[in-house]
Amino acid sequence: MMIRFTSGLVLFGLAAGCAKILGGGFEGNSLRCAKGDPACASDVASAGAPGEGGSSAVVVEHIDRPRESGQTCSEAPTAAGGDGGSGGSTGSASTEVAGAGGEAETSGATGTADDLPATICRPDADVEPECVSYEGWSFPYVKVPAAQGLMILSSEQFGGGFQVFTSKRGSSLVAQLWNASIGDDEADWLPWLCFDSLPQPDRMAGHSLPDGTLEVYATTLCGDLYRRAEGPGGWLPWARFDLPLAGQAVTDVAMSAAADATDVIYVADGGRIFARPRLGNEASSPYAEWREIYGISSASRVTGGLRSDRRQQVFVIDAAGTVLTALQSTSALDAPFGAWFDFDSSQLPAPLVDIEAPLGGPLPLEVFAVDSNGALWQRSQDAASGGFGPWTSWTGPATPEPLLSLSGAALTLAPNTPLRLTVLTHKRRVYTVRRTASEWGDWRWFP
Repeated sequence: MMIRFTSGLVLFGLAAGCAKILGGGFEGNSLRCAKGDPACASDVASAGAPGEGGSSAVVVEHIDRPRESGQTCSEAPTAAGGDGGSGGSTGSASTEVAGAGGEAETSGATGTADDLPATICRPDADVEPECVSYEGWSFPYVKVPAAQGLMILSSEQFGGGFQVFTSKRGSSLVAQLWNASIGDDEADWLPWLCFDSLPQPDRMAGHSLPDGTLEVYATTLCGDLYRRAEGPGGWLPWARFDLPLAGQAVTDVAMSAAADATDVIYVADGGRIFARPRLGNEASSPYAEWREIYGISSASRVTGGLRSDRRQQVFVIDAAGTVLTALQSTSALDAPFGAWFDFDSSQLPAPLVDIEAPLGGPLPLEVFAVDSNGALWQRSQDAASGGFGPWTSWTGPATPEPLLSLSGAALTLAPNTPLRLTVLTHKRRVYTVRRTASEWGDWRWFP
């Protein structure tokens, strides 16, 4: 069986890694090379073979706001090659995991996961790489004892695999894992692998385009938004994605897709909601301008999905934990949205803290949510009427722990349209569960 390791962290040449990434919404000046900027040519590290001590990865450093051109190079911490082993090598990775009561060990300090300084914006925080992505298809193992944000996406074009990305709590690390055997639900998953670093990563979203190109978006605790996508030779560097409002106040990012798999990005920015569709379903297609979905000013979480009538429907959670929704007027991606209205919040016993419409999910549209008690809820659109049935408590196997957040993705073309949810628990553990046809399997823990 041929396995396509789409998560190759190949960064194009060191000098190219510092170049501005062109195209709608991409700004390459927010992360700069500490090693490899053309002005720092003498600082370029020698490239070695994966696992042999040489690092060819671009090491990036956070630039304090405001970001201006003409900044000079400076030294930044580098991670030595050869520490982690190869994602394709034989053997198991040593992984410390959260213990009972939410205890976790991070950077040598023992305490509860909630004690970690992962919810405080530090604008001057430097990126401190905990791993290096090697040139080629070799990725170091990393430890994620406590997670901050998470996201799952499906790779429909390559046999039906799923990939999970997470940010490490109290760290700049972003990690990934995926099915070791594409399409086999019982196959072991790879352990967490390096996906490089960002300044205080938080919420995440992603999509797999029709040509198989993967793209990942990540917010930061200081309200920035970054994008990373695959290029012809592997993953390009992170690039800052421009925001609809001046300043940095993004609290969530979500991905939806049109019927032809064209991207639609939603953000909660300063409490307001904005949508931005791509102008085509190819990776090279630019994005349209941000358009506000007017009428809300206190949204903290956002998700969106494709309805049976091919219109987009967006869902938000406001500061009070109330869930609101708005519908697009037509199926055209640039069509305006109607007024916000309550999504039957009175049916829920507690305020909501997270909401998700799984990307690529089979129609009719489904919505899943987590309340402030850590309970999981679900709701489905009625294909005939276009409306939604009532909120119901989770019908799958009992959740392993109270939940904090969730992400979902599905394989529309695969037999029985498999849907997979990935959740973050109060103990900062990551679990996943898969539904095939109408049957949910067992929860799987990603230590």
